[in-house]
Amino acid sequence: MNGTTEALPMTLNASRRAIRRILTVVALATACVVGMTGPAQALPLPVDLFDNNPASRWTVWSTGNGTGSFGNSQARLDHSLSTGWTEISRDVSLGAPDSDIGCAFEIQLRGTSSSAVSTVNLEVINPNNWQYLSLKQVQVSGQQWQSFLMLGWVHRVNPVKFRVSLLAAGGQARTVHIDTMTGMCGFIED
Repeated sequence: MNGTTEALPMTLNASRRAIRRILTVVALATACVVGMTGPAQALPLPVDLFDNNPASRWTVWSTGNGTGSFGNSQARLDHSLSTGWTEISRDVSLGAPDSDIGCAFEIQLRGTSSSAVSTVNLEVINPNNWQYLSLKQVQVSGQQWQSFLMLGWVHRVNPVKFRVSLLAAGGQARTVHIDTMTGMCGFIED
């Protein structure tokens, strides 16, 4: 095969990824508007496509020798210790707290191979006391992007800390790629 035909699948994958991003944003925006009852309240809809200098919004931290990096409109976490974790996190502002509003985040993750299963915590944290508002543990494997929707929480604090933590795998090296964080908030129906 020549270089032109080999580059074609990458172009198609990039186009599919861009279309998926647009559809995700439109679907979440629609869900927020349709799911609201009573008078509408405009809440910012957090969306992060990991474009435009994500290192200015996200922080990487590790309990040991883990690393994180940014490139190609995504983030990457690596961790190889037998204990601990490596994380990427950011503060997200959702507007004035309101106990009648529920929120949730969705994130896209992918691994590096089908044989390497990575355990990842998706966390929303109250930065005032470091208590979890939402916590979901997921298993990531394969090179296809997978969307993970977190459990919702009542919007009682602003901002919140959103964190993706790659957990240790008994000393086995693990890598996870992170892309397209979206959020949704709407009135809680009784």
